Amino acid sequence: MRRNRNFPWVMLMAVLFSCCSMTKAVGPAAIYAGPETLCASAAPDEIVVSTSYYDTLGPASQVVYDHLVENMVALRDGKTELRFLFPEPVQYEDLSVRMYQDAVNAFNRDHSEVFWLDMAAMKLTVTVLSDSSLEGVITPVSDTYYTDAYTSREEVERDIALMENRIAEITAEAAKYETVYERLLYIHDWLVLRNACNTAGISAHMRAFEAVSALEGNIEGDSRPVCEGYARAFKLLCDALGIPCILVTGEGFSGGVTESHMWNYVKVDGTWHAVDVTWDDPLYLEGTGLLRDTYFLIGSETLCDEGMTFTQNHKEVTKLSTYASHVGYPVISKSAYRLEEAHSTGSLERMTVVQTYQPGLFSDVESGAWYEEGVSLAYGLGLMNGTGDGRFDVNGTVSIAEALTMAARIHAKYYGEEEHFRQTDIWYEPYVEYAFAHNLTKRQFSDYGAAITRAQFAELFAATLPEAEFPALVDLPEGSIPDIPAGSAYAEAAYLLYRAGVLIGDEQGAFQPDATISRAEVALILTRIVDPDLRVTSEIN
Repeated sequence: MRRNRNFPWVMLMAVLFSCCSMTKAVGPAAIYAGPETLCASAAPDEIVVSTSYYDTLGPASQVVYDHLVENMVALRDGKTELRFLFPEPVQYEDLSVRMYQDAVNAFNRDHSEVFWLDMAAMKLTVTVLSDSSLEGVITPVSDTYYTDAYTSREEVERDIALMENRIAEITAEAAKYETVYERLLYIHDWLVLRNACNTAGISAHMRAFEAVSALEGNIEGDSRPVCEGYARAFKLLCDALGIPCILVTGEGFSGGVTESHMWNYVKVDGTWHAVDVTWDDPLYLEGTGLLRDTYFLIGSETLCDEGMTFTQNHKEVTKLSTYASHVGYPVISKSAYRLEEAHSTGSLERMTVVQTYQPGLFSDVESGAWYEEGVSLAYGLGLMNGTGDGRFDVNGTVSIAEALTMAARIHAKYYGEEEHFRQTDIWYEPYVEYAFAHNLTKRQFSDYGAAITRAQFAELFAATLPEAEFPALVDLPEGSIPDIPAGSAYAEAAYLLYRAGVLIGDEQGAFQPDATISRAEVALILTRIVDPDLRVTSEIN
């Protein structure tokens, strides 16, 4: 949700002349750009794509922008007059409504650290001097150009100190992580866990629209951040970490409702991906209080809430104010970011036996049973153990925590990174952390002790190895499995594992996505994942 004060309505007027004619005045004359609207420049729209809004500006707009940047400290008093000359090659004809709107829009998007300015409360007056030079003066429209959130420089300085200290604190912790992915995940989770989204929308307190609100960490009160506060805070943290990030203005569609929205695009390993911190807020869309990463480093075609892709529920708006130029956003990847394993090359040859299985080790594993070989190998590789009472519990279900642990162990063995796992009070915590850090899952669960469903299992274990390790052995067109709905969140993963001969259906060929899965079945599936020779190449039954 955003408020229009960030998208100023401005006008351009040459004294004694029509603003649309833009005829140059002889002698001293004034051009005024303030919060009213008279007419727009007739120049054609031109879309420029850049990682900085400044780079989209023409020379005249850059002059205005530059003087705002150079005087950011002076602007803290809410009334300082900025006076400057437009140098050559800027000409009188270059000055227009669009020029001014583009400048203040770009400054507003690139510099979220300047949170106290109401751009609609600022005016630009340009005078043609006797020597034909152009002098610009930026002043308040009335008494001040503070937003409604501030009344004094002391209040502004207080929030600047809060913002700077919190950015330093957060980025110092984020920098302890080795990968850009982990650093981004840390700042994403910091913002999500320490805030509760303000659902008041455009009627929210003005401070809620600024980064300082989200950086302060608000779970109560009128100044809790709206989407713009989250997005601006995320960008400032990315800026401090040297990670390319931009603000994206648009519309969000959820629950049959469309509303103004703001999110981020961030560049990782040369590719742009989307991040919507607001919609990962545990108290926003779902109201469950659970951390999630549904909208973290995802792609344009990533399936999100309500079965929609990201670009179906996030529509970019390229015109930031009525008479501004269109802006272009970076093209994001179609798919979610997959963490590149930089430390080592993965190999299934690392799937070596670490403990010996002896017949009779588990009292409930029958000799010659269909699952015995799976139990033997899964145990031998250290992927599964017994239940601690001399049994394997072949018919028992597998919890989400256990499944994440198994997936993390497979992935770690494949890349030779088993040393990642540390002992904690919560036994599964290091495996969950590993799964998130290595992009095995993007989902937080309310109950890690709950039994995992077949759909959840397929999504998780399809991510344990690179897709190239799951070559198709079975010709299985989309729609062949009757109970896997087209476009469902797990469809791609399920079909990948079916075609690779890792998964098989029941006697009727059904997947049963909502059903649980037994430990015996899991043991057999794990062996097919780590040993391609055990994969099914005959008719799936």
